[in-house]
Amino acid sequence: MLKAIKIVARDYYLALDYAFRTKDFDRLRRFLADGCKLKALSASFTGKEAILKFMSSTISLVNTFEIRRQYFDHDSCCTVMDVITPIPDLHVNTVEWIVIKEGQVVEINAIFDVQASNRFMHLIQNGDLFTAKNLT
Repeated sequence: MLKAIKIVARDYYLALDYAFRTKDFDRLRRFLADGCKLKALSASFTGKEAILKFMSSTISLVNTFEIRRQYFDHDSCCTVMDVITPIPDLHVNTVEWIVIKEGQVVEINAIFDVQASNRFMHLIQNGDLFTAKNLT
């Protein structure tokens, strides 16, 4: 069973990376259960479509991510990663704990570096992000 969890987690993160790099979230859709729940520090969403809508709204904020470590236990995968933003040298350290059942992600719990995230949001709100890099 653990091997199956590792395969689903690998494929989920490959699809997530593809989504952020290409702006195409269709591949990711098949890895999320219909009733999937996403919990983060500042928001939570229930349902595949709500999660995909939220993720697609973050397209201009995330270029991709680099996985640093992954830990597996029973039906869970904990991933430590750096989220790569459009601003050079501004990465957001993130930990995601996903729960996988019957080959799909049923729960996503995300914890991220609030200080880096706040700095990034400050740059966006002041328009500095768009002078640092064109996001169109």
